[in-house]
Amino acid sequence: AAGRPSRRIHGITVAELAEAFREREYGRFGVQEANYFSLVLGRLVAFAGDLPAREFGPSSMRAFQADMAAQGKARSYIRGAVRRIRSLYRWAVAVDLVEPAALTRLCATRPSQEGSPGRPRPTPSLEEVETVLEVLPEGWRAPVEIQLRGGMRIGELLQMRPRLIQIEGKIWIYRPTSHKSTHCGRERNILLGPRSQALLRPLLPKDEGRLVFTFTARTYNRALATACARAGVERF
Repeated sequence: AAGRPSRRIHGITVAELAEAFREREYGRFGVQEANYFSLVLGRLVAFAGDLPAREFGPSSMRAFQADMAAQGKARSYIRGAVRRIRSLYRWAVAVDLVEPAALTRLCATRPSQEGSPGRPRPTPSLEEVETVLEVLPEGWRAPVEIQLRGGMRIGELLQMRPRLIQIEGKIWIYRPTSHKSTHCGRERNILLGPRSQALLRPLLPKDEGRLVFTFTARTYNRALATACARAGVERF
């Protein structure tokens, strides 16, 4: 019948699905999120690339989580990987590459409790933040302060574009397109007060689709770790 997907489309493999997602969707991500997806999907393809995508269900997901745990990955990393695989399947359903039932099965999979617990980073005091900002090179002070004031994850900071910021009123609202609750359909609203606005204004590109920050998470983390060491403050 007209408009009905072919059996070949719904017979797409996990590797083919990951490649289609990479080609069509990576352009809307920030550098950090694109890199994270690349790592997760690379692992997924290595683990189950030849499997028909519709057959990657709860048992496959549990086995994939166990495989990551066996490689020493932290629970937070594993949970993040699961969220991104669900995002992959949500997109695949939207473009008719897999049937909705495949997504339903994956969303029913409970997060694994396997994996190392990881070491939480400390919450810095105001004095510690100010000390670190003083020793940071000038070009790094604004992004670090904006991230801390907005309570953002590094991936949220790195995907910031003018078109994602509601610039009106006394408080601006930044709505990242990808965050930890994206798979639940929730919107993330990050409030940017006067100080954050003052830091952001000179950095906003005229093209509303361009990234505000073009450095990588690795470079950012290295600069912040160096500043914390110089300031005698535990890395936050």
